[in-house]
Amino acid sequence: MPAHLLATVTVPLVTAFAADGTPDPARIDRLMVHLAGHGIDSVMLFGSNGEGTAVQDAEIRGYTRRIVERWKELAGDRATVLVTATAASTRQAVARATEALAGGADALVVSPPFYYRHTDAELLRHFSRVDAIGAPWVVYNIPRYTGNPISLELAAELAALPHCVGIKDSSGDGATVAGYATLSTAHPHFAASQGAEPALVAGLRTGAVGITPGLGNLAPGACRALFDAVAAGDISRADEIQHGLNRLAAIHTIRPGIAATKAALGVLGLVDTEPAEPFVPFDADETERLTAVLADVADVTGLG
Repeated sequence: MPAHLLATVTVPLVTAFAADGTPDPARIDRLMVHLAGHGIDSVMLFGSNGEGTAVQDAEIRGYTRRIVERWKELAGDRATVLVTATAASTRQAVARATEALAGGADALVVSPPFYYRHTDAELLRHFSRVDAIGAPWVVYNIPRYTGNPISLELAAELAALPHCVGIKDSSGDGATVAGYATLSTAHPHFAASQGAEPALVAGLRTGAVGITPGLGNLAPGACRALFDAVAAGDISRADEIQHGLNRLAAIHTIRPGIAATKAALGVLGLVDTEPAEPFVPFDADETERLTAVLADVADVTGLG
């Protein structure tokens, strides 16, 4: 593992589904081989790219166990598997976290509960219940999906909890991730990871120790190269790669979200799986437009 759990490129792995809608770890194997071959050491299951809300509680343990076993084979001693345990209630979040740990997760990733809006006091109570499990965990700030942003004041309280080791920020706000990063001064065990893909370089330069890009499913080598370039102080090279990834993100202008990512993975021959219902797979016209985008950026992102 790296010096810190988040000090690396963590790919929020897509989830492969069988025809009956159950998660199928065998169908993700080719992608995992691809990721490991491009220097990725950390994956995150069941996040927004992993369609975690489409996975039933009872399916978490077995799927996690299979992924953990295979990822350790592929990435060896450097392998890390984080599992997202997000739910609409504290009780269910704790239940999902317990299942993930029983499946061998190295750490948990937990967002605020979604659907209802909550006060910081309520969110602290929620996260404290997760912390009481006793396993390392990362806060996941993704307000566009939860409606409950993690304020800097709340993040400071979470950083003081004994098992909270960091935060993944997907808000896209540069000041927010920079503010989270400053918490490591008072809490050396706590660190930030940048999850907003257009600002990977910016996040690393303002204090994030790692990145968690959904585009890492498609271009793991480029994401790894960007991370390494920033670490080496080669910002010009990092900016060049960032520009290429921004061009790759044009797949989401065809139709935003996981349907685009899975369609792209299918075109690249890495994963053959549809998004979970009610998402609809790309049609022929969308796939043709997506294929053109992939071809246009292949030289700068290392696709294929």
